[in-house]
Amino acid sequence: RPGAPTAGVPLRLAHRGPYQARPLFDLLEREAVPGVEEVTGTPGARTYRRTLRLPYGTGIAAVEERARTGPGGWLDARVHLTDLRDLTTAVQRLRRLFDLDADPYAVDERLGADARLAPLVAARPGLRSPGAADPDEVA
Repeated sequence: RPGAPTAGVPLRLAHRGPYQARPLFDLLEREAVPGVEEVTGTPGARTYRRTLRLPYGTGIAAVEERARTGPGGWLDARVHLTDLRDLTTAVQRLRRLFDLDADPYAVDERLGADARLAPLVAARPGLRSPGAADPDEVA
């Protein structure tokens, strides 16, 4: 219902391959914009929260650091929205922010082909580069 915040929609944000959550949360914590983003908890068990401006209203997203490991996994998240029509947009923005649509195998193969980068890639497979939850905010 428009205008009434949801109780919170639980999500599993899936990713391919290995996922290095700790360095990504480290960066998000260092660069958090007060009043817009926050990271709470201790490394390995942090929660990233942020506000979202969406087409039909606003939202608050919370994403847990604890990535499930293996050939594929997910990040647990919860979004509170003023309008459920924004759910798809909120999920897309979180996927972009946490670089969940990357192909870590292709990235690692390409970067690992460089003799200088190969040891770094091998030491941290699945390292991701965070994107932006709000393109206008970045601009």
